[in-house]
Amino acid sequence: MNEVSLSSLILSILLFIFSLTLTYQSIFKKRKTWFFNLAVYLSFLLTLSEVVRSAVTGKDLSLILITIALIIWSLIYILLFLFFQQLVSNTINPILTIVIFLFYFIEIEFGILQFFDYPGIINYLYILLWDLGYDSLGFIIFIYGAIVHFRILKRSKNIEAGIITSALIVIAFGFVWGFTIDFFIFLENIGVLVSSNFLSIIKKSLLSGDIIKALGILVFTGVYVFRPNYIFKHPFKIDSLIIYNRIGLPIYGAKYTKSNTEEEKEITEKKSYHFELIGGAINALSEFIITTAGSKKKLNEINTEDKIIKIVSTDLCSIVVMSDKISFFLIQSMKRVVNLITKKYPKELEEKHLEDDIFPDIKKMIKDSFPFLPKPVYEYS
Repeated sequence: MNEVSLSSLILSILLFIFSLTLTYQSIFKKRKTWFFNLAVYLSFLLTLSEVVRSAVTGKDLSLILITIALIIWSLIYILLFLFFQQLVSNTINPILTIVIFLFYFIEIEFGILQFFDYPGIINYLYILLWDLGYDSLGFIIFIYGAIVHFRILKRSKNIEAGIITSALIVIAFGFVWGFTIDFFIFLENIGVLVSSNFLSIIKKSLLSGDIIKALGILVFTGVYVFRPNYIFKHPFKIDSLIIYNRIGLPIYGAKYTKSNTEEEKEITEKKSYHFELIGGAINALSEFIITTAGSKKKLNEINTEDKIIKIVSTDLCSIVVMSDKISFFLIQSMKRVVNLITKKYPKELEEKHLEDDIFPDIKKMIKDSFPFLPKPVYEYS
């Protein structure tokens, strides 16, 4: 077994363990990270198939397998790009998405064209453009991922974000390394450069780019293997979280950020943050929109210039989170906690007068659904 197949086997084992971890999280913890899950599953199958491909003889068959593998790897990178966006947003950046799919199209188009019998220089140009599409796609996606995790690092100061940022930069560098070598080989093929010891060293170092990427992927996946809940760490400041029943009575409320001194003094003296008013106000506003505008949906978001109030509801209760920004995974955590409460306390949520300690497990449910929330400055339950 050569170095490439051995490294692929080791990586496939790690990815298999990671896929089991994500499957457990999705089924038993209800943490659905579909884009990330699919990327990991496909990566596991491809790295395992790389062990088989390394034993394949015959140039044409090997080239076909490489082309198919690179197209699927690029699809995996796109899934990771969507995952990176979900970490910090609940929407997709349209311009960046178009650019990425443009490079994906270039890769597929020229990957297919290289199989046709074109004159030498044209064929070499198609191969270079194929490499350009693949390496540019990978570079943009992993640099974007590094930028996302660097922003998370600046906000959260977590060592995991720093490790992932470094790993993603290493992966992106691997794509630059690979294309640089491909470009030198192209110049040699068209006669611009002549064979030399330098070119021989360059060609032999082609594998180095793949090894660099593999090391970066090992570190990146390793962090998420050992800290799977890290996916659900919201990188933006959460000001408050409130849960209320269907008629607007507060079940639980917590504030996580400090205000000015006078306000904190008033809160301490009154032992209140007006949580009892918020549920009724949101219910009234939602009912107003339904009545006057004919909307068939409940209110789910309120935007100010610097804050977003996100509301997720079931038939029996709702959760409200006020934050600087809303991410896809924050909404998943919100859905998880209201579903847990609705399932466990259906009768209690129907009550019009809520008694103390009627929801004894609610703090545990919140901690399980929001594993990285800080200790509240003020708490109502």
